[in-house]
Amino acid sequence: MNSIELTEKLVSFPSFVDGKNNERSVSDFLLDFTKEKLTWMESVIQEVSPGRINILIKDRYPTRLLVVDHVDTVIPGDDWQSDPLVAHKKNGKLFGLGTSDSKGNIEAFLTALQTFGRTKGLAMLFYVDEEYAFKGMKKFINSDIAASINPKVIVSIDGSSSALGIGCRGLVDFIVRIKSPSGHSANPKNCGSIMPLLETYKAFREWLNKRQGSKLPIASAQMASVKAGLKIGGDFKHPIFADTGNQIPNFAEARIEVRTDIGTELQDIKKFWQNALKDFVGISYSFDLLLDYPGYSTTIEDAKEIVDAINTELGSTPTLDISKFGYLDMAMLRQKYPNALLCSFGLGAQDAAHKANEYIDINALEKGESVYLRILKTLVK
Repeated sequence: MNSIELTEKLVSFPSFVDGKNNERSVSDFLLDFTKEKLTWMESVIQEVSPGRINILIKDRYPTRLLVVDHVDTVIPGDDWQSDPLVAHKKNGKLFGLGTSDSKGNIEAFLTALQTFGRTKGLAMLFYVDEEYAFKGMKKFINSDIAASINPKVIVSIDGSSSALGIGCRGLVDFIVRIKSPSGHSANPKNCGSIMPLLETYKAFREWLNKRQGSKLPIASAQMASVKAGLKIGGDFKHPIFADTGNQIPNFAEARIEVRTDIGTELQDIKKFWQNALKDFVGISYSFDLLLDYPGYSTTIEDAKEIVDAINTELGSTPTLDISKFGYLDMAMLRQKYPNALLCSFGLGAQDAAHKANEYIDINALEKGESVYLRILKTLVK
């Protein structure tokens, strides 16, 4: 099976999660592949939820290099021009669901590994649920399986543009609820519940911009959903609002997602909202945290061995612009292995992931195989 055939095989497995499908078919293929092709390595299965598994594949030596990638894809939309599970070549590109994110990357590394042969100090983690709720990575970092290894270098091959990733922004996701008395809408002394929300959110975005100065990556915030008005019944999840005017709105709720820079943390965000809202008279509020995931940052100097490997094969080492994407669940590995070098290198087409007619450049696959082979020669020979 050549590299294109291997990618086509991986694409043929429906590994999106929609109630009927999950990642198990591609996970089983990787287990069989390891048993047949990577005979010096052993596989450890970790159940994440019924029918869904993480796989840790490692040789018999203390782990120096841990390579990680996810095996799930997004659910294909109805605007594909071909069957998303049947990969096909056209104009130097390989089209198919997951070619770019991230089955093409898996193929390139496995092909390089077969060329390299027996390793000393390699482990690979193929995990589930990256595109959904991070269940696979959460399960792994809190497990005895993760505690059984202590990698010095961690490389995620879930990446794009044949570029080095040396960090990611964090993610703070929270719900703020504001309640106020109602009353006649002509009363200028009652601000209601909606105005404090909107004014504080506007001031929050300005605060994020000012506090970071010239630092990178750039923090950003989005209001993901809003429920507001004159609440006359229901609960927080399903409020019932009046659809008439002339009464001051008494309830507002917003879910706010913040992609944080390296210096901004949950306590800073929460303190800002608390200080801003207390200036509004007559309201009460709550702050309910949904997610708090810190990002990570690696210097080019610390990643010298990886940079040298990329330079040797590509002639230069482009880096990803951290400000153009959000949180990556690989950052959770920093919690488990605080002293390990953490970076990413992947081959996906930058604008193809999560879109109809997803593709990867065949030339990028070939170059990626050579980079991964060089990394193996550098770290686990």
